[in-house]
Amino acid sequence: MKVKIGGEVVDVLDGLCPLRSCYHRGEDKGTFVQGRGYTSYHRDGPRLVCGQRQYHGCPSPIPPATCCDAPDLPAISVRRPQSRRRCRTCGRWVPTTIEQRRAAIAAHSSLEESERPRGTRRG
Repeated sequence: MKVKIGGEVVDVLDGLCPLRSCYHRGEDKGTFVQGRGYTSYHRDGPRLVCGQRQYHGCPSPIPPATCCDAPDLPAISVRRPQSRRRCRTCGRWVPTTIEQRRAAIAAHSSLEESERPRGTRRG
């Protein structure tokens, strides 16, 4: 998958790769043969890729995506679930996955009426 990072297109596993600890940006210059070097180069110059994925493959299990060493993310709003949230520690935008949104909605719908915040309906 190709993702735009810092104005440049980078080939990564998914859109969350730049937020993972295993990600480091590298260049794919062309076809490399051990003992002979580069046998052919890309016509349009080197392509940006995830170096970990290019040379060693993605680790298993894939590490969680975090924006910094101590992320402080606001709670997911059930009324208006957002596709991303701003970290209070570093200020970067962090994508919210579908699973996180579904879990927040499920937790909200399981609350008793007395525990529910004012102005919300059971749906």
